[in-house]
Amino acid sequence: MISLLKKCYKPFKCFCGKRFAWKVYLQNHERTHTGEKLFKCDFTDTNGKPCGKAFAQKSTLTYHERTHTGEKPYKCNFTDTNGKPCGKAFAQKSILTYHKRTYTGEKSYQCDQCPKRFKRKQNLKNHKQGDHINEVFKCVECGQLFKREEYLTKHEQVHKGVRSFKCDECPASFKKEEYLTKHKRVHKRAGQFQCLQCSASFTMRTELTKHKKVHTQNQVGASWQRHDR
Repeated sequence: MISLLKKCYKPFKCFCGKRFAWKVYLQNHERTHTGEKLFKCDFTDTNGKPCGKAFAQKSTLTYHERTHTGEKPYKCNFTDTNGKPCGKAFAQKSILTYHKRTYTGEKSYQCDQCPKRFKRKQNLKNHKQGDHINEVFKCVECGQLFKREEYLTKHEQVHKGVRSFKCDECPASFKKEEYLTKHKRVHKRAGQFQCLQCSASFTMRTELTKHKKVHTQNQVGASWQRHDR
């Protein structure tokens, strides 16, 4: 019963719009945005060279390790029309599932914009990008159009005031990714523009220009003082 409720109720939502039944699933998904890869392969090749590949999810590491071990725990138990066992085995359960559909003809992935169904998720994605490429998703707040629903969902966070894009070098956060990108340049340029008349340095040229006026004003003031004498 609990499993059924969790399947229907997904309280944990990512800023990109995807929802999850468990917090750990959300945390795993968030790594696709941050690029964080906690799970590293410890295998070495035949020459003793470390593999060194790292992954965002432990399950992906497990699948990868089977490329070193050759393990294929997922075996097809179907038989062909002559009663001959298939016998094929796979390193990933998902690949076995796709393979079984060659026997069952099952098409689990249905397009939400037309009646067509597909055996593979990638085939559905290709279909939507090809056959429905001119169909767009419109923001009800500002009328902006998007080619994909997830882009619209991400955009809607701006209207809600959600600051999903956080700087990893300071507490600043932003509504749009491009604002964060622009902000990060400040950290990269720290001290880039330096005053030649004193030790002051600035992250932006406009700040340096404004600062130079202080020296100009001081020089003018000193000149007037000498003139009064």
